[in-house]
Amino acid sequence: MTKEANNMPKTEHRRKFRPGFRIHAFDIVFLLLGAGACYFGLSLQSLPAMIPAYVIFTFFLYCNVFRIRRTLELIWAGAFTLSALSSFYFEQPSWPVLYAAGFALSIILIAIEMRQPSYHGVFWKSINPNLPTWWNNKHGQK
Repeated sequence: MTKEANNMPKTEHRRKFRPGFRIHAFDIVFLLLGAGACYFGLSLQSLPAMIPAYVIFTFFLYCNVFRIRRTLELIWAGAFTLSALSSFYFEQPSWPVLYAAGFALSIILIAIEMRQPSYHGVFWKSINPNLPTWWNNKHGQK
């Protein structure tokens, strides 16, 4: 790096405060793909064929509605993947149990996230009214 490049002012990338529900065009496309996968799965009358739709809609809830942390998303993804592999290869748990357990784990993870001072998903104003203060302290904004 040249000396001039070192003296250039660094531009700060500040994230904007945008809590609550969000949706983008890409999300709509992805949801439509999930709906198509769901329709296809139903036409096959096969519970394993519902996996793509189930995963897409779960991550939509995580990323756009409740806005949970990546760590919690990965916990769900790992648990669901291991359970789905077990269902495929050992037929345990059964598919209805797999989907119910995934749903139950989602509720637990969302509840954990909602208790965080950083919770910024749907209903954040009533669940976490101190979020703007937390955000300003974390991101150095006034």
